[in-house]
Amino acid sequence: MAKQNKIVIIGKHPAFLEALEVAETAARKGVKNILLIGETGTGKEIFARFIHEKSDRASGPFIPVDCSTIPESLLEAELFGYVKGAFTGAIKSRKGLVGLADGGTLMIDEIANMPINVQNKLLRFLETRRYRAIGASYETEVDVRIIAASNIDLTKLTERGDFRTDLYYRLSTITIVIPPLRERGDDIILLAEYFVKKFTREYNIGKKKLSADAIDKLLNYKWPGNVRELRNTIESAVLMSEGEEITSEDIILRPVGIKEPIETTSFVRGDKIVLKFNIKDFNMENVERAVIIEALKYTKWNKKQAARILGISRMNLIRKIKKYGIE
Repeated sequence: MAKQNKIVIIGKHPAFLEALEVAETAARKGVKNILLIGETGTGKEIFARFIHEKSDRASGPFIPVDCSTIPESLLEAELFGYVKGAFTGAIKSRKGLVGLADGGTLMIDEIANMPINVQNKLLRFLETRRYRAIGASYETEVDVRIIAASNIDLTKLTERGDFRTDLYYRLSTITIVIPPLRERGDDIILLAEYFVKKFTREYNIGKKKLSADAIDKLLNYKWPGNVRELRNTIESAVLMSEGEEITSEDIILRPVGIKEPIETTSFVRGDKIVLKFNIKDFNMENVERAVIIEALKYTKWNKKQAARILGISRMNLIRKIKKYGIE
């Protein structure tokens, strides 16, 4: 277990400890470009914060940004900023995240979703540590560590031409691969016990412990959502269990994705599409799935057009289609 300024990292599995050791070495030696590879929910942002806090940049800002949540048309402005009058709506200048992270760390998550034009600008920044805000006539120099993160192998994207090879090499001065939870053995129980203590304190619940059958159930599950899924599962178990022991019946494991159709209807009202859900199906995943389906229907299943409407990249849309079993 390592704790630094509220950053808690738990694990004893050799592969995990190796990744943690590389992270600490990179932090201590001041490496400026670091690439984190790991499945969704493995704790890439925690690793990035750990690197930041273990380095001489700890007193500077730590700024995370997720490329999958920002429309492609806005990502360049979000990262590099713009000056007043640079485009319609730019009524005043705005500093981008690269500038705001000066003296600290900028974590760029889901970098595989970064469009090529922004990749080009990021590559130049990594080579010079200078950037030009949109509409600016001058460059600004900053001292920023870049930690990029991806849940997919970027080398496969470079082979297809979807990610710049030279940017990949620039980003991966040090590459840290975070193992999925299913490969970490007894770390599952270490983490589960930590979360039990955490949530009993947070909800002011008396002491609880995991029963033997609960432990077996946790160890025999594949954890496709990794540590994030384990955390949510234990939080639910702590709240729903009776007495001092959490049993296997209190451990509710959910299937991956949404393969079965949900009871959702839609209709057009003026210029609006209205979605209707049964209350039992009303959650974020089902809402996102339904919105994606409506966008695909509207564009006659043209993924490029649907992605544009949704404000995400085509690649991100394809991953969500696969995740939700839409095709």
